[in-house]
Amino acid sequence: MSRGISHWRPDIARNRASLDALPDRAVIIDAHGDAWQKSAYLDTWYRAFDGDGVPAYTLAQNVGTVSVMHKAGGGAA
Repeated sequence: MSRGISHWRPDIARNRASLDALPDRAVIIDAHGDAWQKSAYLDTWYRAFDGDGVPAYTLAQNVGTVSVMHKAGGGAA
């Protein structure tokens, strides 16, 4: 995990660490039911239906509880 803001709430810091630890092309479902896929090449997460990318630190603040649906190369979670 990259060095970042040290005063984040613990739940957001855990979300960011979890997102950063996932491999390229991993797919998650957020608390709102939206699917996101990781692009390690661009260091960005993309929402399935609009294609707008956001960095992990932004996604970590907005996703709530995350369900990992697919880890690239590892099959379904």
